[in-house]
Amino acid sequence: MRTLASLQWLEQSIQATDYNGSAAYYHVFKGWSPAYPETTGYIIETLFDYAEYLKEDKWKNLAFNCADWLCSIQRADGALPGGMGVDGEPVVFDTGQILFGLYRAYKESGDHKYLQSAKKAVEWLINNLNKDGNWQHYAYISNYEPTYYTRVVWGILATNQILNIENINHLMQSVLKRYAESITVQNSFIHWGFAPQEMAYTHTIAYTIRGFLECGYLLNDPYFIKIAEHIIIQIIQLYESKGKLAGRYDEKWNGDYSFECVTGNAQLAIVMARLFQLTNNHIYKQFAVRIFQDTFSKQWLIPLQGLYGAISGSHPLWGAYQRFKFPNWAAKFYLDAYLLLYKITSE
Repeated sequence: MRTLASLQWLEQSIQATDYNGSAAYYHVFKGWSPAYPETTGYIIETLFDYAEYLKEDKWKNLAFNCADWLCSIQRADGALPGGMGVDGEPVVFDTGQILFGLYRAYKESGDHKYLQSAKKAVEWLINNLNKDGNWQHYAYISNYEPTYYTRVVWGILATNQILNIENINHLMQSVLKRYAESITVQNSFIHWGFAPQEMAYTHTIAYTIRGFLECGYLLNDPYFIKIAEHIIIQIIQLYESKGKLAGRYDEKWNGDYSFECVTGNAQLAIVMARLFQLTNNHIYKQFAVRIFQDTFSKQWLIPLQGLYGAISGSHPLWGAYQRFKFPNWAAKFYLDAYLLLYKITSE
């Protein structure tokens, strides 16, 4: 099974760090990187999902191993290290993504150490909102708050389903409304790339859309779901007109077609599949399958350590996104897309 190859590749990424998190990527010339706390956080969800799908506790044990490591590197104030390794200054986005793993580890085990860790992380995130509801500090780019922080809001809302902290949902809804104000007449967003004035990879575009979609679902607010839907319709039209997606786009949807962002394509397939689940519009299911089939064909099956089962950041490998690298989050979203599409096509 090709998905098992990518799952085993994720296992290798954890073995490469002596089981201290998942290595951020495998570089074709330099080998494995240090562990990446941010993506280790949301990879935990994938490992639990495949433990259930394959009926193998091995993947569940690996997920708990990752969750324990994250608990061990959490700072006293609740933040977790940003970037690769364990010494980086906290980053709002990174801590927000780690919530997904801590929250899921608690759901799977009932062990309150994971819930306590998640609670501390949520409190740190809330405490660092300024009076205008902005996260201006602890940013990837100083004083730059991208709209893909919708995924931070999603992480907080998901965790608060268990924490039930008063007023958090209302606060997060107001933050989300502020991000919604950044939508353009072209159904794009300003500031949805990694840096101001830069084109946005489909990776961060999908981050932004998925955040709106899942927050709308959790808040039972169709306004945010509609935002996601309008942008996905725009992307479907672009895909139809060109026969493929660009690796990155500017705010007017001018695309860089010199490469494809394989990671972002897998994520967009997930968003379309989720829209199908929420709207029962079969167009979304159709395009989710088409885009994922194209992504599926780009899996690496060269029988070498670090390459077998890997998913590249870009196609071709020297494309602009994660050049010559196979990111752990690319494998994660590839695996998530497969499982979700298997579910909706089986049903």
